[in-house]
Amino acid sequence: MTTRYFSYLFLFSLMSTCQLVGQVSHKKQLTEKEYDKWGTLGIKALSDNGKWASYEMTYKNQNDTLFLQSTNTKMSFSFPRGRDSRFAGENLFAYMVGDELRIYNLINHKNIIIKDVLSYDLTAGQKCIITLHKGNVLQVHNMDGKLVERMEHVNEYKINSDCTALVFTYKSGNEYLVESIKLSHYKHTVLSRSNTPFSRFTWQENGNTVAFANGSLLYYYQFDTNRLLSLDIPKEDGNNLIEIARGSLNPITIADDGKKVFFSTTKTSAGIPKKNEEKVEVWNGNDASLYPAQQALETSPIPKLTVWFPLENSYKVLSNEIEFRARLNATNDYVILSNPYSYGLQTKYYEEVDYYIKNVHTGSEKLFLKQQSHDPNQLCFSPTTNLIAYYRDKNWWLYNPEKDTTINLTKRIETIWDNSHEVPHQFRAYGCAGWTSDGKSILINDAYDIWKVSLEGFRAVRLTRGKEEQKIYRISKMEYEKIKLRGYETGGLRALFDLQKNSMLEVVNTLDWSMGYETYNSGTGLKIVAYDDMYFNGIKKSKNNCYLYSSQTFSQPPQIEFSSSAKSKSKTLFKSNKQHAEYFCGKSKLIHYSNSEGKKLKGALFFPAPFDASKTYPMIVSIYDQQSKKLHHYSNPTLSNEDGFAISNYTSSGYFVLLPDITYTVGAPGLSALDCVTAAVKTVIANENVDPGKIGLIGHSFGGYETDFIITQTDIFATAVSGAGMSNIVGRYFEIGKSITGQSEMWRFENQQFRMGSSYFRNKQAYWKNNPINESDNVKTPLLQWAGKKDRVIPYEQSVSFYLALRRLGIPTILLIYPDEVHSIEKTENQKDLSLRIAQWFDFYLKDKKDIRWINAGTIIQK
Repeated sequence: MTTRYFSYLFLFSLMSTCQLVGQVSHKKQLTEKEYDKWGTLGIKALSDNGKWASYEMTYKNQNDTLFLQSTNTKMSFSFPRGRDSRFAGENLFAYMVGDELRIYNLINHKNIIIKDVLSYDLTAGQKCIITLHKGNVLQVHNMDGKLVERMEHVNEYKINSDCTALVFTYKSGNEYLVESIKLSHYKHTVLSRSNTPFSRFTWQENGNTVAFANGSLLYYYQFDTNRLLSLDIPKEDGNNLIEIARGSLNPITIADDGKKVFFSTTKTSAGIPKKNEEKVEVWNGNDASLYPAQQALETSPIPKLTVWFPLENSYKVLSNEIEFRARLNATNDYVILSNPYSYGLQTKYYEEVDYYIKNVHTGSEKLFLKQQSHDPNQLCFSPTTNLIAYYRDKNWWLYNPEKDTTINLTKRIETIWDNSHEVPHQFRAYGCAGWTSDGKSILINDAYDIWKVSLEGFRAVRLTRGKEEQKIYRISKMEYEKIKLRGYETGGLRALFDLQKNSMLEVVNTLDWSMGYETYNSGTGLKIVAYDDMYFNGIKKSKNNCYLYSSQTFSQPPQIEFSSSAKSKSKTLFKSNKQHAEYFCGKSKLIHYSNSEGKKLKGALFFPAPFDASKTYPMIVSIYDQQSKKLHHYSNPTLSNEDGFAISNYTSSGYFVLLPDITYTVGAPGLSALDCVTAAVKTVIANENVDPGKIGLIGHSFGGYETDFIITQTDIFATAVSGAGMSNIVGRYFEIGKSITGQSEMWRFENQQFRMGSSYFRNKQAYWKNNPINESDNVKTPLLQWAGKKDRVIPYEQSVSFYLALRRLGIPTILLIYPDEVHSIEKTENQKDLSLRIAQWFDFYLKDKKDIRWINAGTIIQK
């Protein structure tokens, strides 16, 4: 080897080193004062033909910006404080700034501004712009912004679903009128007049009929015949004690066939019995419901679902005070009725009920399912027929109410349809994904894949192959956005898919948390749109199959990607938080470890920024449940966080952050958390540059309980922070919760997140073994707790109890109680206070910053 070669090699190395140093030296250390530079990227819309994209950046200081960008050229526009944007075809883009409606012409690049606007609508075919203004003024403009009509004293208006007509009510003198405007040829029609106000407008899906209310009168107008029909709400026992129920849970709806109008009736205030003023409350031991629930039902009127057949001049009351929960099927020919208190005191979030099915037309009723879970995801209605699918006894079944027949759809398929083989947070079936447009099949999810199952139950095809690679395939949420469930149809998926056309699927690899999007159709099968070691979200699809979505990693801020088809390579339209490149950035790494039973687990480990392999660093372990899936999630640095903890705040401050997965054994939630978390910590200590004496623990809610328990069993953590934690599970088991009226907290332990699996009386020892307060005399770890005083999920007194125990034991502890906060911190000033205090607490114990006055003053305990 020649001297000249060594010279070149030396020179090359020197230049490379200088270049590396130059690259590193321009980076800055992120500090708290710069957090407000970061914003959150959100995709708004993709135009019909995919030529334009709209997205936004939102900031904690509300200096938000709306963006409009061409997907084919470099043309882009930004609109500071822009909001409520939408496209009108490929020609117009509308958005609000303050009270101004601005409409940008995508062809000639001209702006139209309409002032003092409260809300707006763009009509079909780009015919009109409808704006509502202060003072109850409704205006109609053409697409050039020219005022077509101004209407005053408008109390309410409603545009039909395809934006071709609107109906509105206004006052003229001493009279109230209802009018409609057909926007295609701009024609007014007076529908009704009255001396009292009209309200509650609702359209039939095809826009052919409209219904509305006037006091106790319900109206129905049919446009093709110009007929106005009305129903005077029936009286009760001859007394005028009934009115149309209000509220979002009691809408007025019109069936798709236009022949049925649904609404709910309720007692007027004069018909509601006065609250029981007895001196003693009698809590009977054999009551089906607890006393507070009884009182709520007795003093609050129970709405009764009613159907009106306007063309037949008849009506039927469908529900009653016993079976008062009602759900309509998609065709509105049948209603499912139930009583949530059928089986008395239950310890399940979704109680078991008896389902009755009633024919809306004939009123005939029969018992449909006995002791069936009330989980709405286990009862699915066909979008086009009266067929009902339901999950029971480890199988999906199909019921035909017209023939009164039931078949087992999945008995021939060898797979698992629910998570009962795990130790779940809560029992759930993986669900019905939808129905096929040919009317022959239903789509059902198992743990990994999507199955097409024939409605005869004889044939089944697995559309995806996720099980082999442990990838979870699901139909993207985007595909369900077009479904508009009406009030009495909530619960029970009724999506319809044409498998000969592309449907968007989301795929997640559970081995390494890579993910992406794939299209499926029966002709070409699966085609990848995007797939990588990244986190993708927010996908939108144009009518001509262009795709817009966001991608990110922990070290790459979210960016907008566009693809003109499933086959084409994507291009980046926008990169958010470009200032990210100016600062040192950490990285994420997937770690693997095993619990004491040998079960393999994963954790997401985030590195300090910058990282020096010759040094050791403190580490914070954040716990809850399964968290390693956050491996590729970008973390904005911020003090405005509902639980006071943001990963990037700590990585940029010289901490490792670990999010370990926890797997559970029935009856041992605390011990399971201890086992998995300590195994993860030991694995990281053995393989990474972590100082074993400088490790902190943090958790919120159930993670707060786990934190409280873990520090009673081990001293490997130098300090801990517990938010809204439960420290006395035995005491809480015997309390009535505030988050659900009149329901005990037993369900939370026996059948939900605490996974005890049985009542306290059947396994007292397990309850006590996993109870933090019972083991509090073992704590050696300084603990900071916080809670909201108005928390309805976990009372702040749970934190007070643990505080009192540790205080009595002489353990360094401080409790922060926020008087006006709930389960999570919502007010910005309190979020910042909590975030700063948690950071200072960890710095105090893990970085030896001992000059923090409030900690010094608050943790001097006289033993």
